[in-house]
Amino acid sequence: MLDKAVSHDDVTRFLSQEDSGSQALWQQVKPVVRQMEKALVPQEQGCLLVDDSIIEKPYTDENGLVTVHYDHSHER
Repeated sequence: MLDKAVSHDDVTRFLSQEDSGSQALWQQVKPVVRQMEKALVPQEQGCLLVDDSIIEKPYTDENGLVTVHYDHSHER
């Protein structure tokens, strides 16, 4: 949808801010959402999807950025 207008680094910078809650997220995405709304034909609808899933990586070593978390699927 954004044709790579938002990079991985943009997301990382946003998440590293002190205030990265839902209100701050809305302020970031609101201009894009409004632009897409204007581009849509009145009968069309759009949606914003946010995927916050974590992919299991059982063989990744712990380091300064990656740490062990409780795995609900394996209950450990």
